[in-house]
Amino acid sequence: MDETEIAALLRDAYESLAKGDPTAVLDAFAADGVLHITSGVFSGDHVGPEAVAQVLGGLFEWTAGTLRLQVEDVFADDAHAVVLLRETGTRARDGAELDVRETHVLHLENGQVVDFWDLPAEAGRDAHDAFFSESR
Repeated sequence: MDETEIAALLRDAYESLAKGDPTAVLDAFAADGVLHITSGVFSGDHVGPEAVAQVLGGLFEWTAGTLRLQVEDVFADDAHAVVLLRETGTRARDGAELDVRETHVLHLENGQVVDFWDLPAEAGRDAHDAFFSESR
């Protein structure tokens, strides 16, 4: 796959997720692909599409389906991709709002995600961490 095809694949995956269908995201992950989340209730290294599906389900439950990942730009080559986006949502339990910029960094092999890092922008990190915290 070339960078144009990878960028299109990623945009399609995010668009499908926005419509409530995680299939394209899960299909993009290698069988041993890892979703790395560094903080909050979903933190950890989630291995494989099944584990990623559980995290996605948890995110939609946490936000009562309001989570939105608005892609602003995608940069890709055959081994890496960077997705710049805006993440918004409303926390189900108390109505707290989230509106932060994020960067998703992906390592790819044979057109599939083998590593995916979810990185909130420094300016929004505290808000992101608080939103996904059990204590608030």
